[in-house]
Amino acid sequence: MALKHQNTYKHLLNFTGSPVRPVLTCFHYKSGDVVATNSHIVLKVKNLSPDNLGEFNFNPKTLEINTDAYPDIDRVIPTIFNSEWKITPACCSVITKLLKGFPRDARIKVKINLDGMEISNGEISSLFPIRLVAGDNRIEFTCNATYLKHILAFVVDYTDDLVTFGFVSEIRPMVFKVDGEFTAVLTPIRVPKGRA
Repeated sequence: MALKHQNTYKHLLNFTGSPVRPVLTCFHYKSGDVVATNSHIVLKVKNLSPDNLGEFNFNPKTLEINTDAYPDIDRVIPTIFNSEWKITPACCSVITKLLKGFPRDARIKVKINLDGMEISNGEISSLFPIRLVAGDNRIEFTCNATYLKHILAFVVDYTDDLVTFGFVSEIRPMVFKVDGEFTAVLTPIRVPKGRA
């Protein structure tokens, strides 16, 4: 699979937020790393820019510097997981194609066990290969299909390495990462008990 690092800028834009919080429309540069977040998903790409540029917020649409304080992203990225899984970029590509068929911001249920990762919206259900590395062998959560699509589409363009998926619980942020390359965070949708 040919990597498309030139698309990284476009992917970072998918992670930026609304002008209601102007700092979230920015890319945050720090020590060579670049971060974008809309407060529901985060993408941190390592060593994307020269590390001597300092720390600043850059709005890619207005080409302006924003001096507001950027959220402390490292504080919300889990580092200890109840289970860790591995998924291939090729599998991420197939899942991305499925997710493109869902309406924007559709709510989907994801179940992962030793059989694989099942993604469903109540009408459509598909199973994809994923491998357990450590921890719980059955997990389940609900998330925004568009946000998951943004993360997996970035993975497809950016790496050919196995991606680690770290899971804490159905109400805690989840992490997709390749050490030394990137970290992407997905915040699940909280579903009241008894509701699908």
